[in-house]
Amino acid sequence: MPPLKTKISAGEAPQHPGEIIHKAIKDSNLHVLQFSKIIGLSKFYINDLIDGKERINRASAGKFGLYFKNGSGAWLTMQKLHDDWVKSGGVIAPQQSVEEDTETPDEPPRLSRSRGIKSH
Repeated sequence: MPPLKTKISAGEAPQHPGEIIHKAIKDSNLHVLQFSKIIGLSKFYINDLIDGKERINRASAGKFGLYFKNGSGAWLTMQKLHDDWVKSGGVIAPQQSVEEDTETPDEPPRLSRSRGIKSH
């Protein structure tokens, strides 16, 4: 698992989560199709995410959080920071950190071959 950038410095635009995913795939010497099968998401979704045409949602955040072991909250926060930056017309955010998701569910999500993460 490649290390992920999780800090936004003052004067720096927040990265779209797709950029982070792209770098992680590249650093792991994987192809998008391989990564999509590992993570349990469509290769089309992953490609669109990399291109900035898709957003992280709760389902994908959960899968990325499990894979990268940093929790779904980190991915949702990264997406929100980027969305807020875009909505503000590109105003640079003050220094912020994306913290690891500290909430621990009573029971971990179960992976399903057909539909990804199942809720309990």
